[in-house]
Amino acid sequence: MKKSLYFISFLLSLFLISNRISSQDITKSENLENKSNYQLLINRLDSLAAANQALLKYSNHSIAVYSLNSNQMIFSRNADNFVKPASVTKLITSFVTFTLVGDSFKIKTQFYTNDKNLDDKIINGNLYIRGYGDCTQKLEDLDEIVRQLKSLGIKKITGDIVADGTFFDNLNNRFHYSGDDDEVEPTALISALSLENNRIKIIVNTKVSGEPRVQIIPYSPSINVILNNLGTPPSVKVKPNRKKPIKPQNTRPKIFSKLDERGYQTITISGRLAQNSSLYFEEFNRNPVLTYAGAVFNRLINNGIIVEGKFGQVTDGNNQDYSKITLIGEIAKPINLIINQMNKNSNNYYAENLFKFNAAIANKDKNLAISSKIMLDSLMGYYFENNKNEIKIYDGSGLSRRNRISANLLVTILRHITKSNFFGSYLSSLAVAGRDGTLEKRMRGTVAEQKVFAKTGTHRDVSALSGIAQANDGEIFLFAFLFNGGGVGSYKLLENQMCEIIAAY
Repeated sequence: MKKSLYFISFLLSLFLISNRISSQDITKSENLENKSNYQLLINRLDSLAAANQALLKYSNHSIAVYSLNSNQMIFSRNADNFVKPASVTKLITSFVTFTLVGDSFKIKTQFYTNDKNLDDKIINGNLYIRGYGDCTQKLEDLDEIVRQLKSLGIKKITGDIVADGTFFDNLNNRFHYSGDDDEVEPTALISALSLENNRIKIIVNTKVSGEPRVQIIPYSPSINVILNNLGTPPSVKVKPNRKKPIKPQNTRPKIFSKLDERGYQTITISGRLAQNSSLYFEEFNRNPVLTYAGAVFNRLINNGIIVEGKFGQVTDGNNQDYSKITLIGEIAKPINLIINQMNKNSNNYYAENLFKFNAAIANKDKNLAISSKIMLDSLMGYYFENNKNEIKIYDGSGLSRRNRISANLLVTILRHITKSNFFGSYLSSLAVAGRDGTLEKRMRGTVAEQKVFAKTGTHRDVSALSGIAQANDGEIFLFAFLFNGGGVGSYKLLENQMCEIIAAY
């Protein structure tokens, strides 16, 4: 409750400040006068930078601190430097999403049929499921599809269950569409229809008599698990009075996955598995749209709805015209649900889905990576004419090492957001220092706790932090700290210290 009240008061003060500065014209002389009022803050930040001169000397960095109250840059070092932002890229992804669809938008999964008469409680035709990029879907969402069909009295489907993921293009591997040279972190395939983050969970249980029991989540007839040459690991004889410890043998089986010509996925688990044990595996879903169709197919049958046809997916060459068939239900999720998880917890999978969603909504090119670039360049030119060339974004999560942005442009974007009608939703998606998300354990117990709302970024050679901070006297500052080079842990400490200086001002 205390945290909610603090957030509301902070939001109100920021709203009043942003409205005041948008209606006033600060002259150059006023700026100079105001600048002198921040000399103590500037001196402290300068002293901190000087104390870390050895660290900063060998880094490519970009730093900017901007006062929202006086509408001016207070402190900067290489603010126009073009550097790698890592996960701070997610600030751009969420800015684009809110700009395109607003913060009250709901992302939908819709169900259609080509049967125009359902009075007989039978779908004499196909059930189509059209996805628009809801990456939050779990197995319980399939139960909602079943519930809505049963509420219509549907007892039988004579045709097929057809999943349509063509809202996104077929370039569904982030590593490929980003054009990267190295894969920082593998991500699941990005698809307009997905279940369980497009990961397949496999539990192999030998605590049963006979053959091991295999559980697959989500289950779909398009997924098959083969246990190959599983056996009991050999025992190790321990010699008495042995001085050197015996290293335990690696008994974890290997896992291999491939698709067949139908698009079905076979997962083979080979190796030795101890008796009376269970082992948990995760594997990326190699054909998520077909898996979705199969999972719905299975769910319907298990809930008493007869399906006489098969399950399959719409291909690019066989697009369905949904304006000519009947919408019979939908699942709708707030777009904020995705953005909050993406920003607070730095969810890369959600970020890449939003990257594709933004590009599909913009519809600038069939290749969504190209569409995203055209759309982002257009937005930058429209809102930030003087800074439009300071950004290069190739994915939504920031995993790409090709991404480039400056601290100055990040602060400029944040300034625009504070005056937007989606600012409240944007602010609430950011991690809070010492409280939640990726900042839960940072700045805890300091003056900056609960006063910093920001997005973190980390690669092996990148540390970044950008967001909004409130000073002791209630003044609001926007900031962006971007560091490229070795010593990521030292950069994070420096970021914390700069935030603490601002919060204590």
